[in-house]
Amino acid sequence: MNQRTTSSRYAFAALWMLALALLALLHQAPCRAQSGPIEWQTFEPKEAHIRIQVPGTPKRTEQSDSHGRMIMWEAEKAPDIDAAIMWIRVAAHGRKSSAAATKLLSTFMRKSMADDQYALDSSSDVIYKGRKGRQMIYVSRASVNGQHALLRMRMFQKGTTILVVFSSVVKSEAGSKLASHFLNSLVFD
Repeated sequence: MNQRTTSSRYAFAALWMLALALLALLHQAPCRAQSGPIEWQTFEPKEAHIRIQVPGTPKRTEQSDSHGRMIMWEAEKAPDIDAAIMWIRVAAHGRKSSAAATKLLSTFMRKSMADDQYALDSSSDVIYKGRKGRQMIYVSRASVNGQHALLRMRMFQKGTTILVVFSSVVKSEAGSKLASHFLNSLVFD
């Protein structure tokens, strides 16, 4: 098997894991009424080497195979926000491993934009606390109780490691504040 086919295979497997996790979150738009203050806590997943404020206690799920390892931490359901952190390490297979991870991230961004349930509202490069990344904002095409969901996602890559933080909130000023609180609390260790 040639190097190009091998890289594509690894990128596809990791993309598939990422897409499944994101789809699970997207189908749970947080169109719920506020029922009290959200209790935020500092969460420090050791694998991801970050600190971030999350609502409640995150639930961890993990998948590993020969293509890599993915860990996702999804915050407890809180009024008006769903939040999750995803950490992916693409299996190292030679000098082109970082390029395979970059290709995976690019492919994922293109596929995300094609999702028929959400429309891309904006996409931009970001430099967040010294790290280059990509931010994308999506708006749900359908509404629940007359409200649309807003998905904000930031993705960062370092070598063969990809970090994705995303939140789903009701499209409103209050929802935007919750998403900003979560996303802007990210600190790289």
